[in-house]
Amino acid sequence: MTQPDVALTLRCRCCGEDRPRGWFARAGAGRRSSWCRECRRPGKVAAAAKRRGAGVVAVARELIRRLWRRQSGRCAICGARMVWGEFHVDHRIPVARGGQHAESNLQLAHPKCNLAKGAR
Repeated sequence: MTQPDVALTLRCRCCGEDRPRGWFARAGAGRRSSWCRECRRPGKVAAAAKRRGAGVVAVARELIRRLWRRQSGRCAICGARMVWGEFHVDHRIPVARGGQHAESNLQLAHPKCNLAKGAR
């Protein structure tokens, strides 16, 4: 009777999928990294690092209510009425340009208005 070979797949710690061993890069000393090649794609890794570096946090519901009252339910960019739950929490001074996650730097905006604004 033969011994079973070492597992042919590993579980990715990022996506949780079982992937072939070849999808995991060598991490030195015969070990393999814990992220599959799909999760290590440059865009995905850079975006995750940027979020961690920016300190992305969930905005508390009470803070959103205060912003809603402060703006009277209107978009901070175009001034039109918004529907509750269909808005983005936007930074007046973008995080990419040194803005903070403080209430004074946050505003509510339509998704279309916010995405058109970008990092300006």
